[in-house]
Amino acid sequence: LHPSVGVQFQRDFLEATADSFGVVSSGVVGATENYGTAWAYLRMEKEVPPNHISPNFLLGFEREYVNSLDAVVQEPNYAVFGGGVSMMFANGARIEVNYTRHQGLQDNRWNQGVVGTATMSF
Repeated sequence: LHPSVGVQFQRDFLEATADSFGVVSSGVVGATENYGTAWAYLRMEKEVPPNHISPNFLLGFEREYVNSLDAVVQEPNYAVFGGGVSMMFANGARIEVNYTRHQGLQDNRWNQGVVGTATMSF
């Protein structure tokens, strides 16, 4: 069982641009946009010997604590779930394929992705 908690914050500075009508703007809500989330995940992974496939499952919660663009889609809370498989080799290399879905709890937004990783020690 691998619990994890985290927080991230991102601030974007947008340059002013003019469209073909000469209207100058620098973003939907101005020259800066802020975005931040906090999360708590529980990942369960079966321990197996090298060269065997190990399944894993993910369950969690994510909260947007700031989003300058939330006037467009208001969806601050997400249930996060996923699963995948991995294999660790005797030399320490590891390959993994995971599916993750972020489901908005107000059902206004969701996203999903499949990620493949390869890790090698050298």
